[in-house]
Amino acid sequence: MEQLVEILLGVSKYLCGCAKEEALYVYNLEENLQKLKDEWEDVVSMKQDLNTRVDEDERYGLMHRTHEVDRWMNKVKALQKVM
Repeated sequence: MEQLVEILLGVSKYLCGCAKEEALYVYNLEENLQKLKDEWEDVVSMKQDLNTRVDEDERYGLMHRTHEVDRWMNKVKALQKVM
């Protein structure tokens, strides 16, 4: 019986911890949303800067666009349509 009580206490502490995290996230929702918007603006700015550099380098024959860069830029472009 004592072991059952210990198990139940452990489970309840775990569940309360999870609920607390979720409640804090909801409580800070506006702040979290603003942080997300700020970070998104940073990503869009990085894409624009990278695109400018790549275009200039390609124009002068200094470098070629890698598949990795092209893929990243396409991902951001696709997300921009959704946002």
